[in-house]
Amino acid sequence: MNNKQAFVLCRISDEKQASGYSLAAQEKYAKEYCKKYELEILKVYSFIETGSKPGKRSKFDGLMREIKSTIGKSKKVFHLVVEKPDRLTRNFTNREQLQIFVMQGRLKIHYYKDKRIIDSSCSPAEIFTDNIMTALNKYTADNIRRESQKGMKEKAAQGIFPGRAPLGYKNIREGKENKHGRKEAKIIIDNESKDAVIRIFELRATKNMSYYAIAQKIKEERLLPPHKELNFRKQNVEKILNNIFYGGKFKWIDEIYQGNHEVFVPKEYFNLIHSVKPKKAKKRPYGTYSLLLTCGVDGCGSTVIYDPKVKTIKSTGETKEYKYYHCCDGKFFHKENKVKQVNVSEKAITNQFEQIFDEIHFTENLTSLVSEALRESHAKSIKLHKEKVSIYKEKLKNLEYKEDRVYDDHLKGLLDEEGYKRQIKRVRSERDSYTNLLSESDELICDNFFETADKLLELTKYSKSLWKLMTPTERVELVKEVTSNRELEGATLRYSLKKPFKVLSEIKNLGQFDKWCPGLDLNQHGRSHTPLKRACLPISPPGQEVII
Repeated sequence: MNNKQAFVLCRISDEKQASGYSLAAQEKYAKEYCKKYELEILKVYSFIETGSKPGKRSKFDGLMREIKSTIGKSKKVFHLVVEKPDRLTRNFTNREQLQIFVMQGRLKIHYYKDKRIIDSSCSPAEIFTDNIMTALNKYTADNIRRESQKGMKEKAAQGIFPGRAPLGYKNIREGKENKHGRKEAKIIIDNESKDAVIRIFELRATKNMSYYAIAQKIKEERLLPPHKELNFRKQNVEKILNNIFYGGKFKWIDEIYQGNHEVFVPKEYFNLIHSVKPKKAKKRPYGTYSLLLTCGVDGCGSTVIYDPKVKTIKSTGETKEYKYYHCCDGKFFHKENKVKQVNVSEKAITNQFEQIFDEIHFTENLTSLVSEALRESHAKSIKLHKEKVSIYKEKLKNLEYKEDRVYDDHLKGLLDEEGYKRQIKRVRSERDSYTNLLSESDELICDNFFETADKLLELTKYSKSLWKLMTPTERVELVKEVTSNRELEGATLRYSLKKPFKVLSEIKNLGQFDKWCPGLDLNQHGRSHTPLKRACLPISPPGQEVII
């Protein structure tokens, strides 16, 4: 068994390090180390990412997922090769994730520059030292972040925006170099996108066009470079119009600063837009089936919303509310492809949902037959598990006897020290394997089966009558329990029954019953009298929630 497979991690915190402390150098030395100690490299992870922010380390998390997946599929010991501790972790969250694998004996961490290996044989003092290094690394990262924030705040006070410039501007470095050899950072006008920003303000100020219409107009007029136009949306327009940077100021950590950047947006446009108080978003009414359905039109998939219509009856003068639902068209699929929107009444949706319970409704006689068949199936499953448990216990008893014999042979001089260790290791490994199998089998034998099955069958028996007595909220909860993938395609409701209910629906359809008993009896006519007693229902391990 090859226990020499390794992952290599090369990391720097940001692009500023890439020249003096390169990824290429780390990779080179790591490969030399692996070659020297005959480690087979499975994959090299080389990236630029912070080491101090758990939850914001997507590339490192990818490495962790691959390590976990690889370790889970094999009993081998794997290796992680990295330059030194601060290249690996600067927070305790990631440290704990790795230490679990290390203490289980499934992973060894090699710090090739420090000439240290962290594995399950390390003493508590060595593990403690490693944790101390993590604490020091975390302190370093926190201190760097604090000093950086102080520097950026000072920069903002001088009128320089300490971040990425918005559309219409760009960040450059020019002028004198500092002690680190880096030129002074500046924000200047970007002539490639400047005209697009001016046009956005003009269309909003003079024609009061919607964000969506402005975005479409900018694309039509080809005012943006192709790479920026591709993902330009109404959200980008809203962000630009609300950004005070175009008026000469900017916001940084909840404070407003006067910027020293050049302003190119006409003042009359900017002032007109920012003098109008934004209207509060109209609160959308909430209906019985709000957030329950999605649009089933191919290519859309947006949420179906509640949109009631109030109409006045001319003959009486009274107003009446009609409860309708339709796709919100959040992705503008219907608008851009000229696909007609359909308003569907709440009553029509309710009637279609009611048909679900016709599909799964069981008579009392059919319920008792299914229940009896399930109990027989469960009894067979329990018997099988008990037989396995008996075999495992017998195996463990024999292995204990075998271990005693190996020890006696060692005392008698029939086995030397090396042979004794090898035999004992093999016997104990086999014993651990059977102990785990015994533990898993014990967990499977439980009576939760009957509770789940009885509740399920009870629901199918009374679902139709319950539906008529339920409140709208209770009906929605019941629909969620029974169905998934609920879509409204035009006026037609589409859904999938969840697995247990789907199986019950198929069992109920006696025309398809042969599917449940592939081994047919010779006497085909005799089967039709007691189909469920003879049915070969699928056997699931006891204790699982989904039985049928």
